[in-house]
Amino acid sequence: MCQQAKEANLTIGPFMFRPNEKLLVNRDQQKEITLTDKENAILLYLYKAKRKVITREILLQAIWGYNARVATHTLETYIYRLRQKIERNPSAAEILITASGGYKLQR
Repeated sequence: MCQQAKEANLTIGPFMFRPNEKLLVNRDQQKEITLTDKENAILLYLYKAKRKVITREILLQAIWGYNARVATHTLETYIYRLRQKIERNPSAAEILITASGGYKLQR
């Protein structure tokens, strides 16, 4: 089976995640949320990590190709924007969790 077919529909919390379309569909409300390329890549990377904590450095390297020593708030900005889109209460995240040393998806 090809990789794209496997990634057609993934479940993240109340959402059906369609990485090939850069789309989240809230199954309860049937509301579609369009993702940017980077938001899509972050969610897919964290989804594939299967609830393991992924460090900020690994995400910066995997998504942006940044050296771990580069000082940037790029990742934090994207995490903030993702939470605004997917969390019921972005300041008390239940799906995209900050864990010691990085981030994980609670799917």
